[in-house]
Amino acid sequence: MSKVQRVENALSAWNSSRSNAATVKSLLEKGTFFLMDANDEPDMTTYVNSNIFAYLGVENSIIIFILVPDSLDNKAWSEMTNDELDAVKIKSFNADYQVDAVDFLSGATDGPNISVIEALKRHHRWQAMRENFLSEEVNHQDGLFELFEIPYANVKTILTNSNYDGLIFAFGLVPDTDNVSYSGYCADLVAWSLPASGARVLSKPYNVHIPKPPY
Repeated sequence: MSKVQRVENALSAWNSSRSNAATVKSLLEKGTFFLMDANDEPDMTTYVNSNIFAYLGVENSIIIFILVPDSLDNKAWSEMTNDELDAVKIKSFNADYQVDAVDFLSGATDGPNISVIEALKRHHRWQAMRENFLSEEVNHQDGLFELFEIPYANVKTILTNSNYDGLIFAFGLVPDTDNVSYSGYCADLVAWSLPASGARVLSKPYNVHIPKPPY
């Protein structure tokens, strides 16, 4: 199967699933995070103006994230060059973080746009309130979220720094201050930098709270 067909099938599968509470809950409880690393940056940078769009897809009954540079977002999949398709990254929604991997929370410090405590609050809300949140939001007139808009500046800073192995992205919930949701909360993504082994740097959280639609 070509990458184009794979992406189109996955996006279609999420779109047909996101209004069904039971299906969405089953899909989102199977994973906790996705990863980006230094290998992603060279392919993507040429095509990023300011943001990456992280679309949700479903493949083999598992969530995947399809990362699209903003300059390519309105281009038809079938019209993309091979280099442009290489800039589109497909990420697994992983269920388990290895116990022998870097403990990025042990020495974390506040990030540029979110504190450690606020990031952890958002993650905990997602774990504790996810099912009720999804039960409300699948009924929203505009539907459940289709993608998250990720500011690229902080991502590139980490992916091009040899002191870090990459970024881990996980869901959170943040109170809805714009009154656009049914539940009173909006979905969020928070990224954490992953220090390389032996590097004398601290992990930091980076907020990505721009879901589309906005809840």
